[in-house]
Amino acid sequence: MGTPTKSRPSRDAKAIDFLLLGGGLAAATAAQTLRQEGAQGRIVIVSEESIAPYQRPPLSKTSPRPNQPLKPNFVLDEASLAALKIELVLNAAITSLDTTKKSVQLANGHHLLYDKALIATGASPTKLAIPGAELTSVHYLRTFEDAVAIRQDAKGVTRRKSSAKVRAVVIGGGFIGTEIVSLLRSLDVDVTLVEAQQLLYKLHAENISNFAESILAKNNVRCIVGDSPAAIEGTGRVKSVLTERGETIPCDMVVIGAGVTPRTEFLRGTDIGCRDGVMVDAFLQTNDPSIYAAGDVACIHHPFFNSQFRVEHWDNAIKQGRLAARNMMGHREPFTAVSYFYSHIFDQSFNLVGFPSTANERIDRGSLKTGQFEAIYLNHDVPCAFFTLGRSSANTRAAEDLIRNHVALKRCKPALRDPTFALAQIPAPVVYVLQGGGAFGAFECGAIDALHKRGIRPDVVAGVSIGAFNGAIVAGNPDHADEALTAFWHDLSTTSAFSGDEATRRLWSSQQIAMFGVPGFFEPRWTQMWQNVGQMPSQWPSLYDFSAAKKLLSQYVDFDRLKHSPVRLLVTAVDVQSSEIILFDSYLDTFTVDHVLASGSLPPAFPWVTIGDRHYWDAGIVSNSPLQPTLNRIGHTGKDIYFIDLFPGHRDNLPETLTEVSARRDEIVYSDRLKNDNYRQDVINNYQQLVANLMAELPPDSARRLAREPLYIQLVDQAKPNKSIRITRHTDPEHPAPKAYDFSAQTITQLIADGKKTVDDILGPAPN
Repeated sequence: MGTPTKSRPSRDAKAIDFLLLGGGLAAATAAQTLRQEGAQGRIVIVSEESIAPYQRPPLSKTSPRPNQPLKPNFVLDEASLAALKIELVLNAAITSLDTTKKSVQLANGHHLLYDKALIATGASPTKLAIPGAELTSVHYLRTFEDAVAIRQDAKGVTRRKSSAKVRAVVIGGGFIGTEIVSLLRSLDVDVTLVEAQQLLYKLHAENISNFAESILAKNNVRCIVGDSPAAIEGTGRVKSVLTERGETIPCDMVVIGAGVTPRTEFLRGTDIGCRDGVMVDAFLQTNDPSIYAAGDVACIHHPFFNSQFRVEHWDNAIKQGRLAARNMMGHREPFTAVSYFYSHIFDQSFNLVGFPSTANERIDRGSLKTGQFEAIYLNHDVPCAFFTLGRSSANTRAAEDLIRNHVALKRCKPALRDPTFALAQIPAPVVYVLQGGGAFGAFECGAIDALHKRGIRPDVVAGVSIGAFNGAIVAGNPDHADEALTAFWHDLSTTSAFSGDEATRRLWSSQQIAMFGVPGFFEPRWTQMWQNVGQMPSQWPSLYDFSAAKKLLSQYVDFDRLKHSPVRLLVTAVDVQSSEIILFDSYLDTFTVDHVLASGSLPPAFPWVTIGDRHYWDAGIVSNSPLQPTLNRIGHTGKDIYFIDLFPGHRDNLPETLTEVSARRDEIVYSDRLKNDNYRQDVINNYQQLVANLMAELPPDSARRLAREPLYIQLVDQAKPNKSIRITRHTDPEHPAPKAYDFSAQTITQLIADGKKTVDDILGPAPN
């Protein structure tokens, strides 16, 4: 590779739009994403290393051709940097950061000013504070240069008597330590592994640790477990390792894999929160709004697990780098990904999904002796992690969905202990998708009542506008949602002042509500003139005041308990200033009544709702369905979706009167179809077939190993498809269509009955 594009701005230079600190995968992915998302201005990556960002996982992995020289696998090469107009500063150690001046100082004396910054400095191997740790041939593995040096020592390149067999001591039996052992044995090195606790200790499973030890022994690796190094002995060069128990282990090289330390030393003296890394919220933002963090250095608050932790894996670095870039551009997307980890010990490869440290129970499936084993980690019956060795990757893909969706497995626990029980057999999460439509929300009430009578209760309810109101009541009353919804709608309904024919009655009711509002729900501002003295109607922020709805909704929903409801609530709103659709999530956000009101504040009828420093309107002005944001959050496959469609997209008869024209206009504007992008699916299927064909050409061992890679599992192994049932509100052509703002008791009662009947027509009569 040639010399990358370099940047050496002076202290007086204009601030860099996006300054990315760190030369690893998180920073490189963030830089690419910024450009892909349309970021303008300067993007500068500052790296302490001498080469462009590269993939680190191959550094500790065994090579199919061990005698071939190690080459860096670049993430961004010179051509990519130039094409994306990304500047790269190499050999640049960061010494300090000044949040007040928004300045970063480098060891070479240069200062870089920034507008927004991403801390992606990663982590460094934890140094052992024992005598002799500074001797020659004591190695740590983090950089490409480290990997080259380890391989040179392993091949005897740096030893005077290179004809003798190289002896190595590996200190640390975690994931990296066991990978290094496998690498060294592939280079014909005699290896002794020293581990103070137990092998693969982060799995919190003694049986897996013992199995790993047996694999190492089978491959002629001596394991010393329960002992620690006291000193590394030698004069100038390593000769042996002395343990705490007094054993001397002769060796020619030492590789230390005793954990890592986040690279945060340059933040000393700043107000950036640091504790086992840079403290960030679910949006990867620090307590300084202009600074984000991603990758190994980021200690993120993951609301699903109610924990703050770091994840040291390339899959996580990619996902966080991508998300941090989007949020630096003004998006507000929380990090909800489930962490993947892939490793292998000799010919035994395994996957870990999620976070075992949060579990209080583990269910083992299969047998480690046969190399066919899985462990499901549970936190109060909800899966939080999944370990698999030698089993179908389809189970790994299904486990990710179970963790992501917080699926309670209490009823399935007996079946889970059977290794032949496929995780895809666990009943799919039920999702209600509720549209906006004013009074038509009463149709949703009737449909939900009918679904509940059939035992079809949601795990997730997603709503927009009036659908958000209904969704909040369902999530807030999981055991009797049908009763609570019906009571809410009867409280909401008004008395019609006209009792003539139905068409005229509905017309008068709509006009009455437009003029006088709905008591207990919304009130016209012209009836509050005494509160708006000196303010002209043109200065009003909306036609109606929505504050009464807040009180009514609070009577039906205990918002403090929503986070612990078995029903997850998702509602959409649109950011008034950015025009971006925002998804509020009861499992992630501290939900209040304002989040629901924000989803229902349709302009110009209702004013925006302010939450924090952002202002929101009804997302129905962009999309009258929360389906796509919901699937983006909870996964696109393996769901039973009940979509209640308030605005049919197709009608055979044309509207004839102004009232019918108005009603049909609303149907067209607000209809939102469940779209299957057939072309996109065809492309996905073709790529999957191509991968399958390529895998068939590989040696079986290589194919099996590749099938355990996280990218293969996530992109090729598809979970079961969604099952979608549409419940569409239809208007009887023989009767006048109701208006969306007719909240009269007669219309509400009829809409509830229509919702029940429609479900009966689709699913058949409800059981007695």
